[in-house]
Amino acid sequence: RPALRQDSASKALAEIRLKVVDKSESRIIPGKLLTVEDMADIPFPTKREFDETAFQPSLLYEFPIITARGCPYRCVFCKDGFGLRQSKVRYYPVEYVADYLEYIHKTWGFRRIQVLDDIFLSSYERMEEMAIQLEKRKLKLKFNCMVHANTVKPKYISVMHRLGIDWVYVGIESGNDDIHKLINKGTNTARIEYAIDLLKKNGFYTAGMFMLGNVGETVETMKQTIRFAFKLPLDRTWFSFAAPYPGTPFYDMVEQYGEILEPDFGKWNQMSLVYRPKGVEVSDMFRLMRWAQAVRIYKKGRHTMIGNWEAPVRRFLSSFSKPDSDLGVPVPGDA
Repeated sequence: RPALRQDSASKALAEIRLKVVDKSESRIIPGKLLTVEDMADIPFPTKREFDETAFQPSLLYEFPIITARGCPYRCVFCKDGFGLRQSKVRYYPVEYVADYLEYIHKTWGFRRIQVLDDIFLSSYERMEEMAIQLEKRKLKLKFNCMVHANTVKPKYISVMHRLGIDWVYVGIESGNDDIHKLINKGTNTARIEYAIDLLKKNGFYTAGMFMLGNVGETVETMKQTIRFAFKLPLDRTWFSFAAPYPGTPFYDMVEQYGEILEPDFGKWNQMSLVYRPKGVEVSDMFRLMRWAQAVRIYKKGRHTMIGNWEAPVRRFLSSFSKPDSDLGVPVPGDA
């Protein structure tokens, strides 16, 4: 199937105009987004092509793939919701994804897959169809994926197990609900706690991703985020400094809420302090990040000693219980 796609792909890709950045003014110039048809024509990378690059699958623990583009949420800090990729969700056809996974397994022998979609659980029907496709091919894989707290619901649990999902990464960002509103996260701490507890109870490894120094942050709100990360039953935590990338609403809010410390965008990365909120000193930012990293180390140690074997036990026990929706337990934010 990859060979059949190769000829049509060369013609289709030649007509695709990607978006570009006007570096002189740091703004996004509109172009043509990939359609579902365009995406389905993209050929699978061959072993020979990989051999001619620095990317070496043989050195990887898990193979990274993308099964969808775009995101239904509009967080102000995210470059994927605006600018280059916008927020329109476009899914690769399920058969295409299943073919690709089968190709990866047969070509390189991978059994663990890292899904790089912004939100993997955005469509229950698609997850169900994907599980059926993999079962038909007798492909037993393990996945880790990223989700939004609002998409973690009881109805997904069974199909997540069928797919082989074991690690779930949740974009939490903050432990303060006022900050969630300012960054347009579309969730709150109660909904996040519910999502993490539901995942843990059903035997998933959970990872939380947090940001320090976002829109409207103060020293106190960042302390709340660190305490929230410590309180949640997470197996892993990741902390990064917030960065107002050009093309995002956050970038347009800089003058109101803070200042950019590093004008050279080429030096920006998640662990470099390139922006600070008003009223927060640079020394405070580094001090708070040190505290956050202490939480990260603690969570990692706990997972090594307890969480690594705790999740399989919980997963086994969860197979004997009914989902929360069947027990009449309300889902926060789903009223």
